[in-house]
Amino acid sequence: MFFLRNGSITMKEANKKILSSCEGIINLTYTGPLYVEFLPFLDRMHLRKLDLSVPSSSVGASAWADSTLKHSLFRSVTHLSLYQNDYETPEPSSWQDWSKLASLPSLSHLSLSQELAAILPPALAECPHLILAFILFWTTGPAQQKMAHQFAQRLAFTDPRLVVMVTTSNLSMDWEIGARGGDDWARAEKFVAGERKSAPDIHNWLFGALLHSSDV
Repeated sequence: MFFLRNGSITMKEANKKILSSCEGIINLTYTGPLYVEFLPFLDRMHLRKLDLSVPSSSVGASAWADSTLKHSLFRSVTHLSLYQNDYETPEPSSWQDWSKLASLPSLSHLSLSQELAAILPPALAECPHLILAFILFWTTGPAQQKMAHQFAQRLAFTDPRLVVMVTTSNLSMDWEIGARGGDDWARAEKFVAGERKSAPDIHNWLFGALLHSSDV
Protein backbone atom coordinates (compact mmCIF):
# COMPACT_ATOMS: atom_id res chain seq x y z
CA MET A 1 0.00 0.00 0.00
CA PHE A 2 1.24 3.45 -0.87
CA PHE A 3 0.24 7.10 -0.63
CA LEU A 4 1.87 9.64 -2.96
CA ARG A 5 1.51 13.40 -3.19
CA ASN A 6 2.49 15.22 -6.35
CA GLY A 7 3.03 18.96 -6.38
CA SER A 8 6.10 19.99 -8.35
CA ILE A 9 8.48 18.95 -11.13
CA THR A 10 10.90 17.65 -8.53
CA MET A 11 8.13 15.68 -6.87
CA LYS A 12 7.04 14.36 -10.27
CA GLU A 13 10.48 12.87 -10.83
CA ALA A 14 10.54 11.45 -7.32
CA ASN A 15 7.12 9.88 -7.78
CA LYS A 16 8.15 8.48 -11.15
CA LYS A 17 11.17 6.81 -9.55
CA ILE A 18 9.04 5.36 -6.75
CA LEU A 19 6.26 4.12 -9.02
CA SER A 20 8.69 2.57 -11.48
CA SER A 21 10.37 0.67 -8.65
CA CYS A 22 7.27 -0.64 -6.90
CA GLU A 23 5.33 -3.72 -7.85
CA GLY A 24 2.75 -5.59 -5.84
CA ILE A 25 0.98 -2.46 -4.55
CA ILE A 26 -2.77 -3.04 -4.57
CA ASN A 27 -4.05 0.06 -2.75
CA LEU A 28 -2.91 3.44 -4.08
CA THR A 29 -3.98 7.02 -3.41
CA TYR A 30 -2.41 9.44 -5.87
CA THR A 31 -3.04 13.19 -5.74
CA GLY A 32 -2.00 15.56 -8.46
CA PRO A 33 -1.63 15.08 -12.22
CA LEU A 34 -1.56 11.47 -13.38
CA TYR A 35 1.00 11.78 -16.16
CA VAL A 36 0.69 9.48 -19.16
CA GLU A 37 4.21 8.19 -18.54
CA PHE A 38 3.10 6.92 -15.11
CA LEU A 39 0.30 4.71 -16.43
CA PRO A 40 2.48 1.69 -17.34
CA PHE A 41 3.92 1.68 -13.82
CA LEU A 42 0.43 1.53 -12.32
CA ASP A 43 -0.56 -1.14 -14.84
CA ARG A 44 2.15 -3.48 -13.56
CA MET A 45 0.83 -3.20 -10.01
CA HIS A 46 -2.56 -4.84 -10.71
CA LEU A 47 -4.26 -2.35 -8.41
CA ARG A 48 -7.45 -3.19 -6.56
CA LYS A 49 -8.16 0.12 -4.78
CA LEU A 50 -7.29 3.37 -6.54
CA ASP A 51 -7.95 6.98 -5.50
CA LEU A 52 -7.27 9.67 -8.11
CA SER A 53 -7.77 13.40 -8.42
CA VAL A 54 -9.46 14.67 -11.58
CA PRO A 55 -8.65 17.98 -13.36
CA SER A 56 -10.80 20.75 -11.94
CA SER A 57 -12.28 22.18 -15.15
CA SER A 58 -15.09 20.34 -16.91
CA VAL A 59 -13.14 20.38 -20.18
CA GLY A 60 -10.03 19.01 -18.49
CA ALA A 61 -12.02 16.37 -16.63
CA SER A 62 -13.72 15.20 -19.82
CA ALA A 63 -10.43 14.90 -21.68
CA TRP A 64 -8.90 13.10 -18.68
CA ALA A 65 -11.74 10.59 -18.54
CA ASP A 66 -11.62 9.91 -22.27
CA SER A 67 -7.87 9.37 -22.40
CA THR A 68 -7.22 7.73 -19.02
CA LEU A 69 -10.09 5.38 -18.18
CA LYS A 70 -9.46 3.27 -21.28
CA HIS A 71 -6.03 2.25 -20.01
CA SER A 72 -5.61 -1.40 -19.06
CA LEU A 73 -4.47 -0.49 -15.53
CA PHE A 74 -8.15 -0.05 -14.60
CA ARG A 75 -9.06 -3.63 -15.53
CA SER A 76 -8.11 -4.95 -12.09
CA VAL A 77 -9.54 -2.03 -10.07
CA THR A 78 -12.51 -2.96 -7.88
CA HIS A 79 -12.68 0.22 -5.73
CA LEU A 80 -12.29 3.49 -7.64
CA SER A 81 -12.43 6.93 -6.02
CA LEU A 82 -12.44 10.07 -8.17
CA TYR A 83 -12.11 13.52 -6.66
CA GLN A 84 -12.42 16.94 -8.28
CA ASN A 85 -11.49 20.00 -6.24
CA ASP A 86 -13.37 22.82 -7.93
CA TYR A 87 -14.25 25.54 -5.47
CA GLU A 88 -16.29 27.42 -8.06
CA THR A 89 -19.55 25.99 -9.37
CA PRO A 90 -18.43 23.33 -11.88
CA GLU A 91 -20.17 22.57 -15.15
CA PRO A 92 -22.08 19.26 -14.86
CA SER A 93 -20.10 16.33 -16.20
CA SER A 94 -21.58 14.39 -19.10
CA TRP A 95 -21.95 10.63 -18.91
CA GLN A 96 -20.79 10.45 -22.52
CA ASP A 97 -17.37 11.61 -21.33
CA TRP A 98 -17.30 9.11 -18.47
CA SER A 99 -19.01 6.12 -20.08
CA LYS A 100 -15.78 4.11 -20.12
CA LEU A 101 -16.49 3.45 -16.44
CA ALA A 102 -19.12 0.97 -17.61
CA SER A 103 -16.49 -1.06 -19.46
CA LEU A 104 -14.27 -1.64 -16.41
CA PRO A 105 -14.66 -5.38 -15.79
CA SER A 106 -13.84 -5.47 -12.06
CA LEU A 107 -15.41 -2.21 -10.87
CA SER A 108 -17.71 -2.95 -7.93
CA HIS A 109 -17.28 0.18 -5.77
CA LEU A 110 -17.30 3.79 -6.98
CA SER A 111 -16.76 6.96 -4.95
CA LEU A 112 -17.21 10.45 -6.40
CA SER A 113 -16.70 13.89 -4.93
CA GLN A 114 -19.73 16.15 -5.01
CA GLU A 115 -18.42 17.97 -8.11
CA LEU A 116 -18.84 14.76 -10.14
CA ALA A 117 -22.32 13.91 -8.83
CA ALA A 118 -23.95 14.31 -12.26
CA ILE A 119 -22.42 11.07 -13.50
CA LEU A 120 -23.72 9.03 -10.57
CA PRO A 121 -27.20 8.06 -11.89
CA PRO A 122 -25.92 6.74 -15.25
CA ALA A 123 -23.00 5.04 -13.52
CA LEU A 124 -25.42 3.12 -11.29
CA ALA A 125 -27.48 2.19 -14.34
CA GLU A 126 -24.66 1.29 -16.72
CA CYS A 127 -21.83 -0.20 -14.63
CA PRO A 128 -22.80 -3.89 -14.57
CA HIS A 129 -20.94 -5.00 -11.44
CA LEU A 130 -21.44 -1.97 -9.20
CA ILE A 131 -22.59 -2.93 -5.71
CA LEU A 132 -21.82 0.30 -3.84
CA ALA A 133 -21.47 3.95 -4.85
CA PHE A 134 -21.19 7.05 -2.74
CA ILE A 135 -20.96 10.78 -3.12
CA LEU A 136 -18.45 12.19 -0.69
CA PHE A 137 -18.70 15.51 1.11
CA TRP A 138 -15.71 16.68 3.12
CA THR A 139 -16.86 18.80 6.02
CA THR A 140 -15.32 21.11 8.56
CA GLY A 141 -18.57 22.35 10.06
CA PRO A 142 -22.37 22.65 9.92
CA ALA A 143 -22.48 24.47 6.54
CA GLN A 144 -21.00 21.53 4.65
CA GLN A 145 -23.10 19.07 6.61
CA LYS A 146 -26.22 21.01 5.66
CA MET A 147 -25.13 20.97 2.00
CA ALA A 148 -24.83 17.18 2.10
CA HIS A 149 -28.22 16.85 3.76
CA GLN A 150 -29.85 19.04 1.11
CA PHE A 151 -28.14 17.05 -1.65
CA ALA A 152 -29.56 13.81 -0.23
CA GLN A 153 -33.03 15.32 -0.03
CA ARG A 154 -32.89 16.53 -3.66
CA LEU A 155 -32.00 13.13 -5.11
CA ALA A 156 -34.50 12.34 -7.83
CA PHE A 157 -33.99 8.59 -7.62
CA THR A 158 -33.44 5.88 -5.06
CA ASP A 159 -31.01 3.01 -5.23
CA PRO A 160 -30.03 0.65 -2.41
CA ARG A 161 -26.39 0.84 -3.51
CA LEU A 162 -26.16 4.61 -2.98
CA VAL A 163 -24.70 6.41 0.02
CA VAL A 164 -24.25 10.15 0.51
CA MET A 165 -21.33 10.29 2.91
CA VAL A 166 -20.02 13.09 5.08
CA THR A 167 -16.47 12.71 6.33
CA THR A 168 -13.92 14.80 8.18
CA SER A 169 -10.94 12.75 6.97
CA ASN A 170 -8.85 13.83 4.00
CA LEU A 171 -7.37 11.52 1.37
CA SER A 172 -4.20 10.73 3.27
CA MET A 173 -6.04 10.16 6.56
CA ASP A 174 -8.57 7.86 4.90
CA TRP A 175 -5.80 5.92 3.18
CA GLU A 176 -4.01 5.39 6.49
CA ILE A 177 -7.27 4.25 8.10
CA GLY A 178 -7.94 1.98 5.13
CA ALA A 179 -4.56 0.34 5.51
CA ARG A 180 -5.93 -0.90 8.83
CA GLY A 181 -9.28 -1.97 7.39
CA GLY A 182 -11.58 0.86 8.50
CA ASP A 183 -11.78 3.37 5.65
CA ASP A 184 -14.84 5.03 4.10
CA TRP A 185 -15.54 1.92 2.01
CA ALA A 186 -15.79 -0.23 5.12
CA ARG A 187 -18.00 2.35 6.86
CA ALA A 188 -20.32 2.65 3.85
CA GLU A 189 -20.64 -1.12 3.47
CA LYS A 190 -21.50 -1.46 7.15
CA PHE A 191 -24.07 1.32 6.82
CA VAL A 192 -25.76 -0.26 3.78
CA ALA A 193 -25.83 -3.67 5.46
CA GLY A 194 -27.07 -2.41 8.81
CA GLU A 195 -28.50 1.02 9.57
CA ARG A 196 -30.26 1.67 6.27
CA LYS A 197 -32.14 -1.63 6.29
CA SER A 198 -33.86 -0.52 9.47
CA ALA A 199 -35.32 2.58 7.75
CA PRO A 200 -34.79 2.52 3.98
CA ASP A 201 -36.04 6.01 3.08
CA ILE A 202 -34.43 8.85 1.20
CA HIS A 203 -33.06 10.47 4.36
CA ASN A 204 -31.14 7.31 5.15
CA TRP A 205 -29.09 7.81 2.01
CA LEU A 206 -27.12 10.27 4.15
CA PHE A 207 -24.45 8.79 6.38
CA GLY A 208 -21.90 10.39 8.67
CA ALA A 209 -23.44 13.82 9.22
CA LEU A 210 -24.07 15.01 12.76
CA LEU A 211 -27.14 17.11 12.04
CA HIS A 212 -29.84 18.45 14.32
CA SER A 213 -33.29 19.59 13.23
CA SER A 214 -32.32 23.22 13.72
CA ASP A 215 -29.51 22.82 11.15
CA VAL A 216 -31.67 21.87 8.16
